This record gives sequence, C-alpha cells and structure tokens, in this order.
Amino acid sequence: MNRVTTANHPKTVRAFIEMTHRPMIELLSYLRAIRFETFVSGGGIQKFIGRRPIFAFGNSDGDQQMLEWTAAGNGARFMGLVHHDDPERECAYDRKSDVGRLDKAWDEAMEKGWTVVK
Repeated sequence: MNRVTTANHPKTVRAFIEMTHRPMIELLSYLRAIRFETFVSGGGIQKFIGRRPIFAFGNSDGDQQMLEWTAAGNGARFMGLVHHDDPERECAYDRKSDVGRLDKAWDEAMEKGWTVVK
C-alpha cells in the first residue's frame, strides 16, 4: 500500500482519496472514455506532456498558468475552471480559502470567457 492511499488530511482527518471533487472525477472519466490523454498537473505540466494542450481544466489559482499556456496556442482551445463549492466534502476553493485559492484565475476566466463549472 502506498502513502497516497493511506494518508489523511491534517484538518479533516479524512483519507485524501475520499476528498475528491466529484465533477472533476466525472470530467476526467469522460475525457478518458473518448480517448483523450489526461494529465493531472501539480506545476510544470509542459515538462511532462511535451506539447501545448488543446483542453485544460483547473480548480485553483495554481492552475492559472496552465490555462494561460493552453489559451496561447493556435486553433481551437478550451479553458475551464471547476469551482469547488462543497466545504463538507472538501475545502471550498474561493477567494479567501486557506488552501486551493480561486481568486486570480477566477478573474481571468471571467475576463476572457473561459468556462466555469460549479
């Protein structure tokens, strides 16, 4: 068993694997079903995939650069944010969140017409 499957969140004391945001899991499942190659970013995504994405979804300001990099490409591109708004299941990502802040990326999404899903 690896640490990812057994580790608990320090504040909620729930297993990290129980704290997934269902809309994001559903999106990844759908994309994989239609044969999209998916990557989960933690920074530096361009180092791992070797090419500019045509479709990027994020959920916090930590994903803003990935979304901007995707948007800067030629041709049709899709940039979207999933707004974590369920504090019971996980931290609600918003402007004043302690973790998973969604502030600057939200403003850019509104300004540039990126898709936002709640």
